[in-house]
Amino acid sequence: MTLPRKSLIGATLLSVVGAGAFVMATGILASRPAHASDVITTPLLKQWMLKYSNWGRWGADDQLGTVNFITPTERKLAADEVKLGISVATAHRPPRIQFDPSKPFDPAFPNLAPQPTTPLAIDDPNPFFFWAVPPTYSSDRWNFAMAGIIHSHLDSLCHIASPPSASPDVYPERMVYNGRPLATNNTANGCAKNGIENVGSVGVVTRGVLYDATRLGYLNEGKNPWLAPGTKVTLDDILKIEAETGVQARKGDVILLYTGHFARRAAMGAWASQCTVVGAQQGNCGEPGWWYDLIPFFYNREVAQFGSDAWNDVTPAGLDDYTTLPYHGFQASMGIAHYDNLDLEALADMAKKTGRSSFLFTSGPFPVIGGVTSPTNPIAVF
Repeated sequence: MTLPRKSLIGATLLSVVGAGAFVMATGILASRPAHASDVITTPLLKQWMLKYSNWGRWGADDQLGTVNFITPTERKLAADEVKLGISVATAHRPPRIQFDPSKPFDPAFPNLAPQPTTPLAIDDPNPFFFWAVPPTYSSDRWNFAMAGIIHSHLDSLCHIASPPSASPDVYPERMVYNGRPLATNNTANGCAKNGIENVGSVGVVTRGVLYDATRLGYLNEGKNPWLAPGTKVTLDDILKIEAETGVQARKGDVILLYTGHFARRAAMGAWASQCTVVGAQQGNCGEPGWWYDLIPFFYNREVAQFGSDAWNDVTPAGLDDYTTLPYHGFQASMGIAHYDNLDLEALADMAKKTGRSSFLFTSGPFPVIGGVTSPTNPIAVF
């Protein structure tokens, strides 16, 4: 296992090496939660990549990361959440894109073909294609290009490596979870380690907790029941929601953030998920999400996974010099994977109707060996 470097700009760090050991910062072994007053900067995120690292925590061969927090005890406690027997699915139904079989492959998207007959949505440059070919057979083909803001999926721990900006001052080279070099781990044949098959082989059965950010009216976009693009949901906001609901994240939980993304999209149409893309309209671009002062919260609460109805990272965040969406980058250091683009409309509605924000959460990503992501349809049971 290749360990990160000991020195960081503005911080003195001690590397503790060995099976079960992980890197922590000298003098801050008793981690305190961050507060909204903490200014999130790229140097601070680099410090946190070491301070909140889980490398070696479950051994040098571990490929599950924080899913290790889901033990038989957590699964049995999660089963107690089922009181009504009501289940709610959370996958967003991918829009059906019609294609023109007379047109050639689009060279801009060589993994997708043929070309669509209608213009692509600005937030969905890699649409879902469905072939019922030939239509007289009981068979079909699906083509998912998972990365993006539309398709519901779970990332693997090899999905995104440490950001380029973290080398060489934090890591000697770009790394994926548990000290594996990106250059040798992620190949054209898939990921040698940390592929989606690892969590797919055990599944996810635990307690889920919904954080409905729209209940904090000051976060909403005017009088609408959704958050505006670029809205930061901070630690203080999450603690307020916990105080209102009486439910706190605990070891092994999957925590989900509801921002009203798909409600806004249905009402206002698609918008650019990043303000730097061609066609983005200023004031109507970017995504809301968990703010980065929650990184210590995820670590200290021993959260197993997290997700939202967008891609979790706030954009724009003013952290372009970090060179990677930070929560995606922290998959490498913390070993925590997340669900992108879950459709949480029905779940948020059920939470309101039942007055409950916790439930049994189940997810079964498809165990493609070396897979970077997997489409999935997590189920919440009340």
